Amino acid sequence: MLSAYFVIDVIIVGRSKVDERVGDRDISPAVAVSAGMVVPDAARWTVVLDIDEKPVAVIAPGGARVAEDLVVVDAELPVTEALRSEVLADAAATTVVVVMKGMSVVGVWSDSDLLDARLRRVTRTTTCSLPGDVQLPGRITKKNITRRCRYTARGISCASVLVVPEKPEAMPQCPARDGLTTHAFEW
Repeated sequence: MLSAYFVIDVIIVGRSKVDERVGDRDISPAVAVSAGMVVPDAARWTVVLDIDEKPVAVIAPGGARVAEDLVVVDAELPVTEALRSEVLADAAATTVVVVMKGMSVVGVWSDSDLLDARLRRVTRTTTCSLPGDVQLPGRITKKNITRRCRYTARGISCASVLVVPEKPEAMPQCPARDGLTTHAFEW
């Protein structure tokens, strides 16, 4: 369990105090897929799930990058609680947050909105909370290997991503797409 103690400035808007939730932030759409040979979605983040349907890897739209670190939080978690956690406080700038509601992926909190919230340690609305224990739901693991195929032909790079617990002896076939023929995954 993580503990955090600090003082929050409270701004009163009208007469109500609003507790902004992580799910209220600028969450990018995402598609959830099972681990194995993964073809990243062109327009949405791709969240790779293990056999227990827990996020283990996150791939940017179009396979632009594979997130090195990920944090899983519930959409209903107050932003101030998430920002106070040691997990986000110590995370790298490239860390992305997978937002879940129950067992479903809601989206990915990343880029400038997450960075701004982390740097400023404030929310876009007002909040008031008491010092106490913070426990983020979900787990943070790096047990699976996430690799992007290095195959290139005629100046076109394969965007397939392989998410596996260990390097396979025989490489799987990448699907034919975007002008590339079917080929063996290049580790």
